[in-house]
Amino acid sequence: MPVTGYDKLINEVNAMLQTDRIMIAAMNSVLVKQKERIFQDGRAADGSNIGTYKTNGSRKSTRSRIGQKVVLRESNQMMMDLTTHVLGNNEYGIGFNNSFNKDKAVWNEDRFGKDIFSSSDEEDELVLRVIDFELKKID
Repeated sequence: MPVTGYDKLINEVNAMLQTDRIMIAAMNSVLVKQKERIFQDGRAADGSNIGTYKTNGSRKSTRSRIGQKVVLRESNQMMMDLTTHVLGNNEYGIGFNNSFNKDKAVWNEDRFGKDIFSSSDEEDELVLRVIDFELKKID
C-alpha cells in the first residue's frame, strides 16, 4: 500500500527551508552594512555620528582622541560578536551572542542618546532588495 499525504508536508518543509535561506541571506547582507556603519564609519541608525570623544581615556589608544568620532571598535569584540540570528518560525534578526556585548551596546545607546544598533532606512531597503533578488532566482 503506497504512503500518501506526505507531499503537502514535503512541500511545506521545502518552502520553509527556502524562506530561511532567503531571509538569512538578507540578514547577512544587512549585517555587513551595519558593521561598516557602526564600527568603521561611526554612524548611528539615523546616519548621524554616534558621538565624539570628550575626555582623554586611560588607555594609550584613547589618550589623544578628544573631538574624534566614536566608532565603538576599541577591541573588535562587539563587532565580532554581532551576528545574524534565527529567532523562531519566520523571525530573523541581528544581535549579540554574548550578553556582555549586548549590555555594552545598550549602555552606548544610552550614553550617546541614539539608536545605534537598530537598522537604518538604507539597511531596511537592502533587506527588500535581497529578498527580491533571491525570489527572482527561484522563478
